[in-house]
Amino acid sequence: MHKKLQKGVPNVIGLGFAKCGTSTISRVLAEHPEVCLSSIKETNLFSYVVPDEYIDFYLSLFKHYNRERHKIVMEWSNEYIRNISNMENIKRFLGDDITFLLSYRNPFDHFRSLYFYYIMTDPYGDCRHNCQRAILDKYHRRNPWFFYDTCFERFRKVFPDSRVLVINFEDFTKNIKMSFNQLFSHLGISSFESYSTKRHNCTIAPKNIFIDKWLRRFLLVFYQGKKGKVLYRADWRYKPYWLRKIQKLNQLEMVLDDNAREFIEDKFLPRYVRFEEIVKNDPNVIVIPDRR
Repeated sequence: MHKKLQKGVPNVIGLGFAKCGTSTISRVLAEHPEVCLSSIKETNLFSYVVPDEYIDFYLSLFKHYNRERHKIVMEWSNEYIRNISNMENIKRFLGDDITFLLSYRNPFDHFRSLYFYYIMTDPYGDCRHNCQRAILDKYHRRNPWFFYDTCFERFRKVFPDSRVLVINFEDFTKNIKMSFNQLFSHLGISSFESYSTKRHNCTIAPKNIFIDKWLRRFLLVFYQGKKGKVLYRADWRYKPYWLRKIQKLNQLEMVLDDNAREFIEDKFLPRYVRFEEIVKNDPNVIVIPDRR
């Protein structure tokens, strides 16, 4: 372990997967009085080839850490699961005594979330018209990044015996209070009820980008200063009522084309099933929620 990282920073690392509810889960954990989440959720420190020079900055992200109160000190960077060198950096700097969090979801829902995300990040570009093809291109070019089983097996090469809390996001949200209580229990922290159960960082792509754009401009007249900023945030609990209402009416629906459906059913879904078998048979994995 790096000599500067010996004072309980951190003891829990979230690894992924992107667009699998990691923002919702980490925000609720951040509200827990016994959890110290980094001030930037995705620090990505260990994604650098030589992270030594960033250690002081990394420590500054946990300056709110209270030794007497915080049992869990954590960050959640979805990039970590994508590359074995990231895991090697984590091991070199933090050692083996870490609990890892890994959230995943059904391939169809994962694809849908990516679809809306890419449209919103390029609302006026070519991606809006060829989004499903663009996502498939990314899948084909970066297979080891997207397939859950490949990523987990790569992780186990570096951390063969570390404890991992694996979260099935669809099952998790069916009874979110019970699921969070299970998560708190496995993390060794007390039950906690005073948190928002609304989803965070939910990507909603509008049917008509101009309606969405002018709606926000119109509402800026009524929501000045700090309130004006929330019009551009993805956190639903912070958005004004009328913005949420009209955004839902203007929400784009996704219809899978034949190529995307064939890819998910033939390639992604079998790997998803294989991943679930791997974690089921791993003695150091705890699946949340417990389906038994």
